[in-house]
Amino acid sequence: MIDEKIWLLAYISCVRADYSCPELNETISALRHVQSVFPNLTPDIDLRSEFKTLLDSVRYPIVAAGLLYWISHYISDPVFYESNSLISSSSVADDVLIFDLLAEISLVHPLQRAYILEILGDAVLRDYDRLSPLIALEVRKKFMDQLFSLLKLGFVIPLLQFMNQNSDKMDDALIIYFVRKIHDTTCGPYDPAIIDQLTTLVSKLNVDNLSLSRDVVISLLGQFLENSNAANIDGTNEFLKEQSSKVTAELGRLTVA
Repeated sequence: MIDEKIWLLAYISCVRADYSCPELNETISALRHVQSVFPNLTPDIDLRSEFKTLLDSVRYPIVAAGLLYWISHYISDPVFYESNSLISSSSVADDVLIFDLLAEISLVHPLQRAYILEILGDAVLRDYDRLSPLIALEVRKKFMDQLFSLLKLGFVIPLLQFMNQNSDKMDDALIIYFVRKIHDTTCGPYDPAIIDQLTTLVSKLNVDNLSLSRDVVISLLGQFLENSNAANIDGTNEFLKEQSSKVTAELGRLTVA
């Protein structure tokens, strides 16, 4: 029965319009391997022994999709956060092979980035009762870094929409961390849709929580304002005019407080 299901999955995932399946056998082999590996992989198991094989297998879309489903459950297990795979003592480990798998899948399969956003987004919003508040924040930042890698691949608007839709579920420190990364790693010109989303996100921050990050946020908004004004130099674009007013109002809120 397993062999029949594996064959069917492989065929559906790689059949072409002319009904040829040049990668059928390779896909079947990859599915069989990961199917034999998964039962032995638990959150407290070191992935290094199987990592190379798993990484090679993500080139097949159906295998990558299965890996994402497995990863979503793998990282939701509390054991994952209590093992050395993510946290060590009072700090967050740098080497998390699960993140390398996610990065490879997001690079190779653009159509699966929405699912990766869902998986990482759930991890950012998850309640980590077994961790201290500071360690929990660092864990969320670790997942936020992975979300940011999607932005680098051009998956920008869906990510910013996620941030805005869920900002009320996040600590201001986490939103500020995200905005600082935008400031430190990107430059203009910015698309008006990006400016609109980020200005909305900043507007939800409590000014009293900005502390040393206030200048960074003001600097980013200043770039947005310059960007909007330059794109609407003749003043005829009503959307950009409204956007400039929105950014200006937010700058005023931050500088007056």
